[in-house]
Amino acid sequence: MVAHTCRHATAEELAAKGRVRRECGMERSEAIQLLRAECNLLSASITRMHPIAPGLQDAPTQAEIFKALFELTKNVETVKKQLMRLERRDDSELT
Repeated sequence: MVAHTCRHATAEELAAKGRVRRECGMERSEAIQLLRAECNLLSASITRMHPIAPGLQDAPTQAEIFKALFELTKNVETVKKQLMRLERRDDSELT
């Protein structure tokens, strides 16, 4: 397998730039690592939103926001679960 020479931005660099860098291909392990880091950033952001919602002082709006935040959390966890499954599958193929 030929290793690529492109440097890919870290999740923190991507977040700071506010965009995803799409250059040359990357190894699966690097893609998994970057996706996991992005998931962690998303999870932290979602968690920080929860205590802000009561400041809206509107129960129906808060309820809808909490539902949406819950759905976001579920979706981020789905991505993380799929990454774990892919890693386990890769590990079992090596043995």
